[in-house]
Amino acid sequence: MSIETVTANYEGWLLDNLPGRHIVDADLEEKHQRMADDPFSLLRATFYRWRDHWEKICAALTDVPVVCGIGDLHVENFGTWRDLEGRLVWGVNDLDEAAELPYTSDLVRLATSALLAIKCDKLKIAKEDVCRAILNGYTEALTTNPRPIVIADRNGQIYRFISKLKQTSPQAFWRKLEKESTDLDSNFPEDGLRLLLTSLPQHAVKPKTRGRQAGAGSLGRPRAIVRADWHGAKVAREVKAILPSAWLWNTANPGLSCSSAINGSATRCPDPYYAIGDKWLSRRLSPDCSKIELEDLSAVDGLALLELMGRETANIHRGTPKARSAIIDDLEHRRPKAWLIETSNAMMEATTNDYYHWKRHWKRIHK
Repeated sequence: MSIETVTANYEGWLLDNLPGRHIVDADLEEKHQRMADDPFSLLRATFYRWRDHWEKICAALTDVPVVCGIGDLHVENFGTWRDLEGRLVWGVNDLDEAAELPYTSDLVRLATSALLAIKCDKLKIAKEDVCRAILNGYTEALTTNPRPIVIADRNGQIYRFISKLKQTSPQAFWRKLEKESTDLDSNFPEDGLRLLLTSLPQHAVKPKTRGRQAGAGSLGRPRAIVRADWHGAKVAREVKAILPSAWLWNTANPGLSCSSAINGSATRCPDPYYAIGDKWLSRRLSPDCSKIELEDLSAVDGLALLELMGRETANIHRGTPKARSAIIDDLEHRRPKAWLIETSNAMMEATTNDYYHWKRHWKRIHK
């Protein structure tokens, strides 16, 4: 099935399942444009396509331990937040597409995204080193004592990385948020707006609600922000519609996201403002809650950063009961030496082919 057909089918399912059947057409148009920009952008925007390729290309990796996995994992799906104690934490910061899936899927997708980042000249390391770095971090985290990546404690390496990344001052953060803001649709579901306004701290004043165009895979879903003043400074919250993971979108019983289970049991210090319900995700927006951008990767030691990404992936997989020992056994006794680089290369080629097909399709309909 072509990328055009799969996309149309997924977006039809999206419309049928969103709260109030409310889809944001302008955001879908933006998403389609980004998909035509480069293969990395297409990968980010089309997790619904991943399983199609997975079942055909990675069949040898399906009979493995199943975990509550991240799903839509890629090198931009990492960032910082403040935990309940106010400590700065680093890790996976988007769990919208979390699902029960083979542990190998997260590793292959992370490696595929890194290979595409190299292809786009955004990551300056040798392709053959990508999978070694990811697996080193992943296996080390599985075989040692569990430890979240708290920047304030024993993680000077991460602190140095963060200091090298393009820093966002508070002023720049609020300017960027304003740039991403759009007029709020008058038909935005009322339950989402109620959740948004009640998520503000008590005594916040001058609340202003807006739409927001951000992300990639979630473009098209209703998303809104509220900005307000609280004790003399700005605060912001966001809500966006959630659905079952795209890993399961075309199955008979897709079920709910695994993200709550991950936050509750994985080796991590969760963001206390990140909350997922049946229909909506709500979270705090602030200068401290930021993600790694693709253009920032060239400023840091890419191999060391990929090792840390592998480590954080293992931290999340450890949250699935009995998964750790089963995964270690699978890696030691059933995986051939080059399994990750071979499958990641194959998935990169499939994604790149989708990109060229989509780009031709995009140009054809926008003549």
